[in-house]
Amino acid sequence: MLKALIFGALFFFVLSPPLWAHDFWAGESKAEDSGSRGFYFGYGHTFPQGDAIDGAKYAERFLPVRLIGEKGEIALTQGTEPRLFMAPGPLEPGTYIEVVANRDAFWSQGPDGAVRRNKKEAPGVTGCHFGSHSGKRIIKVGEGESGSFYATAVGLKLEMVPQKDPSALKVGEPFPVLVLFDGKPLPRAEVRAFFAGFTPRNSALAFLARTDREGIVNIIPLAPGEWLAKTKNAGAYEDPSVCDEWSYGTSLSFWVNE
Repeated sequence: MLKALIFGALFFFVLSPPLWAHDFWAGESKAEDSGSRGFYFGYGHTFPQGDAIDGAKYAERFLPVRLIGEKGEIALTQGTEPRLFMAPGPLEPGTYIEVVANRDAFWSQGPDGAVRRNKKEAPGVTGCHFGSHSGKRIIKVGEGESGSFYATAVGLKLEMVPQKDPSALKVGEPFPVLVLFDGKPLPRAEVRAFFAGFTPRNSALAFLARTDREGIVNIIPLAPGEWLAKTKNAGAYEDPSVCDEWSYGTSLSFWVNE
């Protein structure tokens, strides 16, 4: 079974198209001596660490990291860098959902590079698209049963919702994930995934499949460690004089046990 999975990974390495320009994901830092945890917006080609983000640009482009628990949302404070947010103290045992997102925006190609404008705001630009990216991570604190909170949808425009407890994932076992768009199952959505260290700069895929008619895909993790699954949805913008297309991307980061 594992040999077949590895063969599939090599197949995707050779034939898969280039990945999106940048990946986006929800990341968790190690607990400090105080027991506090850090949560960060992962961005770039260096999963799971992520690239640094200019502080002056963070508030303009990205939303604050959110942490939602079974009893409600946890207020996070700014950490030592713009993309890092800290919990106020040790978290109670239970399941939490970390959510990251950047702000909806227009992006167009201008003569001097990409600009955050549409066609009417910046005449002469080409290749305009509108949308945003988001990411989630399910975090379990403490031992015992996880309940079903991990399968809670948090209302993202495009969202990946685990249908199995991610904390119990093992190599080779199917991991069912529901893809939602505007709160409804999205059939035929392409889902891509890879694990940390699979290839330099996230340059290949270890998994590629589409959701079924109910919006479900079974991700097959072929190695232990940090994984990132992602999907996107796009279409023609309603007014072509303003922009060419809309597009939304989202991800789910998770850990796979031996």
